[in-house]
Order: sequence, then C-alpha cells, then structure tokens
Amino acid sequence: MADPFTRRECVAVVATVLSAGCLPGDSSGARRDGSSPETGQSPRTTAATASDTESGSVTETAVPTPSPSACPAEPRVPEPSADHGDLPSIPDPPDTLGETSARTYVETYEYAYKYREMAGYGEGLVEFNLDLSTEASRVGPNAVLVTSGYAMDHGRWTDGEGTPYGYFDGYRYSFAYLVTHEAVWRATRRETENPPDPRADGAVLECL
Repeated sequence: MADPFTRRECVAVVATVLSAGCLPGDSSGARRDGSSPETGQSPRTTAATASDTESGSVTETAVPTPSPSACPAEPRVPEPSADHGDLPSIPDPPDTLGETSARTYVETYEYAYKYREMAGYGEGLVEFNLDLSTEASRVGPNAVLVTSGYAMDHGRWTDGEGTPYGYFDGYRYSFAYLVTHEAVWRATRRETENPPDPRADGAVLECL
C-alpha cells in the first residue's frame, strides 16, 4: 500500500503544475443560495445509493438538484474560435433514462466535448478519435451515473494547406457524468482508474 503522505504530496505537485498551464479555466465562487455557479449543487437533494463500477468505487453522495443560477443558456462546452466546418452535435437527452441509453448519450456527449476542446488549439483538425470505456449505474429514481476509468483522444492535423501531416495523442484521463431528468453534470480527472464523482465535483453542462 502506498504511503498516504507521499501520494498527497505527489497530487499536490501535479495540481500545481497543471494550474500553471495555458488553457483557460472557468472561475467559480460561492453563491448566496449555497450553490456553485457551475456545479449547481443545491441544498435540495434526493437520496442516492452507493455504486461500485469496474473502473472505480463511487462513494455514496446525494443526487444534486440544479439551482437556476447554475443553468447555462447554452450547453457549457468549448467553442473553437477557428473555423473547423461542421462540429459534432451535442446530443439530445434520451427519451427514457436508463443505463444503456445514458451510456450512449454520455459517450456521444464526451466525443463532442473533446472534439471542440481539441479544435480550440487552432485550424487544421482533420481527424479526431476518442478511446473510452464506460460503465453506468442508477443512483436514484431519475438519475444515472456514467463513469470511465480510462479515456484518451488522438487524431491528425493538416499542414495548413489541407494535407494531413501529423498525428497527435492526447493525455489519458478519467471522467464521469451524472444524468438526471433535470440536468447533466460532468467531472474529469487527469489520472486513470479512479473517475471523479460529478455529484460532488462536477460542472453543470446543461439543464434539461
């Protein structure tokens, strides 16, 4: 078993390095209603059950209810400044919320999200792939948790004149979505095998 102090120290160092990166991030602060402007976690919650997935153990946490102030006017996804033609569509929520339909919805959503994120680096993205494996579990009467302990994007850029010239491999990461009848939350972590819990650490992508 790894020494707990050493592991915390390592995580702290990684967090410090990542915080100095070039990618912009959303700032957040506390609101008077007790919710975060992105997580939208309101004091009003419903009970949830603990769930163990193949990719990691998810602790028991109440299913949040989004506060109106946390709901964006449009889906909270990266918007590339450069022209990349037709971007992958943000999927519509499933008509019937079940584990299978939630997995399909989340996998499509994550692909569209990461495509936009990579396209934000500049023009010339001509091929994009996302390797992932997901597990789904019901965590409330109208809530499904979808987790992935491993995901990685990769693809190809052009040389600026339309000729494909180079492949890229993104970083490995884990992610999780909480899908309810009211909203969709997303959380990511730059380590694999132990996905984060969007009920506690997620940002609201959109309200349904």
